Amino acid sequence: METYREKLKIQRVVVILCICLLLPFAFGGILSEAGLIPFPVPAAGGEHWQSMWRGFISGAACGLSCLLIVGLVRIRAALSNDKKLRQLYVKDHDERTAQIWTSARAAGTQVFLLLGLAATIIAGYFSVSICLTILCCVLFLSLSCLVCKLYYSRKF
Repeated sequence: METYREKLKIQRVVVILCICLLLPFAFGGILSEAGLIPFPVPAAGGEHWQSMWRGFISGAACGLSCLLIVGLVRIRAALSNDKKLRQLYVKDHDERTAQIWTSARAAGTQVFLLLGLAATIIAGYFSVSICLTILCCVLFLSLSCLVCKLYYSRKF
């Protein structure tokens, strides 16, 4: 249990660093939208797109920060209470949950590949650049799955 406690301490530091990296983006997008500070925006698109982009950046950063803060609170509670530490350990090392996540990721990847190919065909009728972008995403996912399969087949 002591090694798990040390793992949580390291995880706590990483979470705090991630929060510290995300919060400037969140507040930067909000303050930029209010016109108080300059914030880099995409060169393409008009003012509407740039405003949406700032909103997306600040919203994503705020959302991820909130999730990380919730995780930080859980880690802190587990580190201060042995009963909660044990519950978190059991939850993190539950084989059934791990198998469910593994199966869900595999199914999700297959669905993404099939729908990505369908989207590539449909997008080909409307825009070459969008068609090629979707095709590159599907190709990248396929190749990364293949590389991971080869890696894990040699590892285990």
